[in-house]
Amino acid sequence: TVLVDHRYTAVLLDIGLPGESGLTVIRFMRGHYDATPVIALTARGQLTDRIRGLDAGADDYLVKPFQFDELMARLRAITRRSQGRVVPLLTQGDVCVDPSS
Repeated sequence: TVLVDHRYTAVLLDIGLPGESGLTVIRFMRGHYDATPVIALTARGQLTDRIRGLDAGADDYLVKPFQFDELMARLRAITRRSQGRVVPLLTQGDVCVDPSS
């Protein structure tokens, strides 16, 4: 219920949770229309495991052991994508156009 009661920028979720599969948690989130970005963390690195995690709704899948810098880069990337595409203003002289408007 913590995931339902609170809003998060992103979720780092270990697939090997005690008592409850992390994949079940991800499916629950997606089943409740929760689009919070999720990075699945796990020691299970087989291709079928990675596919299962992504198909369950994870936005990214990182196999242990991993470098902290890589985790942070992936976290920045999924939060950036979740905030939508950044469209720069087009400026020429005194004229400025916002392509998103």
